[in-house]
Amino acid sequence: MSLLIIEKTLNSVGHLAKDFLDNYNLTEHIANIGCFGDISFISNRYMGVFTPTNVSVDISNKTETFENLGAEPQTEFRNRNLRKVSLQFKAVRELVNIQTTIRKFTEKVENGEHYPLIIGGIPLSKNSYFARNFKYTIKETDWLGRAEVAEFSVDFEEYIPVLLRTNKNSIPTEESEVTADTSTKDELGGEEAEAEYAREEAEAQKEWDEAEAEYAREEAEAQKEWDEAEAEYAREEAEARKEWRE
Repeated sequence: MSLLIIEKTLNSVGHLAKDFLDNYNLTEHIANIGCFGDISFISNRYMGVFTPTNVSVDISNKTETFENLGAEPQTEFRNRNLRKVSLQFKAVRELVNIQTTIRKFTEKVENGEHYPLIIGGIPLSKNSYFARNFKYTIKETDWLGRAEVAEFSVDFEEYIPVLLRTNKNSIPTEESEVTADTSTKDELGGEEAEAEYAREEAEAQKEWDEAEAEYAREEAEAQKEWDEAEAEYAREEAEARKEWRE
């Protein structure tokens, strides 16, 4: 990356952004690229978006242990649990619209919106995720009380629709085990349940395809920005050599 371009960029932002970028190791976060709905995580400081500084993934299962008289206890595997993901961010106003980001995450939590969660270019599950918990802390403000630096923490949980939970190939839960043979048939009926399941599956696949297309578009834009920066550096380097020779 061009040092001249970076220097020009630093000169165009405030001191808080300079401090943030000076302590931001691009090579450590270059793989943390992804998206959740209309929120993008991109390691490109020129595009006005931000990257998770910490990604935590919780993958577990559920088992039951049975006591045997005069013998060792036996453990039986029941099912895998829903995956959980935690992300932490630091946002600086010159680089990220803090209030817009707060509003977007708040809406997604309170409305129960679910989307594919992509980090490092890889979906973290074939299922969608919903934001279960969102916390933010205002670290610094300007003289008008507007946020200049904020820290965000978001907890995601894997989302599986009820009809998918009753499928034998998906995650069974205590509720679905009890109601799979009753509520689904009683409320929807056999054929209607299959049609509803197919519709849910089609919608999930559509969301998945849209997320992949959006990621591909953003990746192409990021690559374009990178190529333009390199071209600008080459041009400035050529001009500098020309001036030195003259």
